[in-house]
Amino acid sequence: MLETRLLVSFFYYIHKMEKFKNVDVVKFGTAVLTQKNGAIDLNLMASVGSVIGRHQSPLSVVSSGAVGFGKTMQDLSSIEPKLRRDRAYAAMGNRKLFTTWDEMIAEKHVWELLVTYAQIENGNRAEILERIQDALISNGIPMFNFNDAVSGEELKPDKTGSFGDNDHLATEVAGCASEVADQVRLIICTAASGVQEDLKDDQSTIAKLKTGELTEAEITRLCGEGSVGGTGGMDQKLRYMRNLLDRNQIITEGWIINGKESQILADILEGRTPDHGATQITVA
Repeated sequence: MLETRLLVSFFYYIHKMEKFKNVDVVKFGTAVLTQKNGAIDLNLMASVGSVIGRHQSPLSVVSSGAVGFGKTMQDLSSIEPKLRRDRAYAAMGNRKLFTTWDEMIAEKHVWELLVTYAQIENGNRAEILERIQDALISNGIPMFNFNDAVSGEELKPDKTGSFGDNDHLATEVAGCASEVADQVRLIICTAASGVQEDLKDDQSTIAKLKTGELTEAEITRLCGEGSVGGTGGMDQKLRYMRNLLDRNQIITEGWIINGKESQILADILEGRTPDHGATQITVA
């Protein structure tokens, strides 16, 4: 399977690397980084960047947003079809996305790691994995995004009509991190207030879930038609998280949180339990 090949290749290339006690993987969706009018939320990125910069343990970021950033730079509405247009936006936006993150995480250097599905599936990952090693050893931030400008897989809807928005990539990166750490946490930042009992009530956040509770019937009950804000459906996030935790004992917990409130992320990274806007997922 894709996940198995990725982990085997990663282990092969990190065999000389020291083992870290903890590694956190934090994923940001496009809706977190942009405002409702499509403008980049620079204040939010500055606040989150400060939290990440202060964090002392190794940390990797998976960031969506290249298309959203590209849309703020130039109107390409004349390009058709939509997939081709979005890939053009990504070609412009990726550079701005990573540059902005590097400015906002002032305490550390951001290492730009653009990957494609082909690189992951075909096993051509040696150089990518070496850069992960180098970044962590150097106290840098290895930051991932799919290179949508040359590979549009993440821009295509799946069979349910949802878009990936890098949820799959986040689980792959967390799986890789488990080969160099005693403990890994995956934190998915969304525009929703965690997993909600009632999609219309932001105060109905479920504080804790067990993977054993996340049956298909329960996921359908909780998620209804999909996500609130953001392109990656909440149902998809829950399935990825459930499957990842169930198959990998090093990944001890996952979180789905309101990424619009940087204090929630800060609390989790510093070992505190947020009192709102966050759902912790652990193995049954």
